[in-house]
Amino acid sequence: MDRVNGANWVDIGGGSRGFRDEDVVAGVTGTDVPAVWLNALQENIMGVIERHGLAGDIDDWELLWKALQIARAQSGAYRSAEAFANDPPGAPQEGETWIVGATPTGAFVGHENELAEWSGTGWSFIAPTPWMLIGLADRTDWRWDTTLPQPAWVRWAASEAVSGPVLLASAAEVSAGVVADKCITPAHLHSIVNAAKSIAFTPAVATTDINTPYQAYVMQSIAVTGTRYVDAFGHVAFRNNHPTVGCDCQTWIRLAGEPGQPEYIGLRPSPGDQVPGTSRRFFSGLDPALTYTIELIAHKSEGVGPIAILDPLLTLIHE
Repeated sequence: MDRVNGANWVDIGGGSRGFRDEDVVAGVTGTDVPAVWLNALQENIMGVIERHGLAGDIDDWELLWKALQIARAQSGAYRSAEAFANDPPGAPQEGETWIVGATPTGAFVGHENELAEWSGTGWSFIAPTPWMLIGLADRTDWRWDTTLPQPAWVRWAASEAVSGPVLLASAAEVSAGVVADKCITPAHLHSIVNAAKSIAFTPAVATTDINTPYQAYVMQSIAVTGTRYVDAFGHVAFRNNHPTVGCDCQTWIRLAGEPGQPEYIGLRPSPGDQVPGTSRRFFSGLDPALTYTIELIAHKSEGVGPIAILDPLLTLIHE
């Protein structure tokens, strides 16, 4: 295919050959149009039409346009569609496209999973190509996945294994913990961290003259509700008031009513010494509908004493 090269062509700008009208009165001869040029034009156009699965039709003045739409779809370039549909829409607009569903009816029969585009006078159908990407009017993206045992349109979304678009969770969704398939922005994560509640109590009254061994003394307790986790920090100071013998002391944190002795911090103050003891425990999987009481515990494990327990302090961080 080339520009016209018959006799009497004219320069239409930039050295491009073009046509000239015949003017008999003025004695101007029109440009000759050789058969070879017309054949080249015909075959170029029909080549595009036929390579995209269409047959020549003297009555169809939209064949080239249809072929170009098929070429655009088969290129795999991103394009848009209205929705999935088994039934042809009643009043489609020219240029609108649907993805034909798995059980089509009417004009869509035999075109499962294909793109159906309305030309204004009829439907043209385009078979999907591998990884063709379609954006629907509901703002979801779909790709034609040929790696499946049965090729299908698959929602294109990011996962741990596949990159893709993501939906951003709202602040309310992040707070409620319902973001399994959505992305949490740093701003929302920061807001949740800032929303964590910290409960710090003034040190409780010291307990003095503890003589009973293996007696768990509740130094301080805090009740919490409406949370799924609690991070607890405890502090006590043990003073050994015995003049000559050291004494083993322990402190730990527990849920009220919890049996046994959870992980603890052990100390052994020398006679007349005072030593600090700190403990920490994380409680998870709590039921927000329930109320939990967190206790700071201290005791001694020997008969010598007395032991004074000073400056007890329990701090909780939770939702």
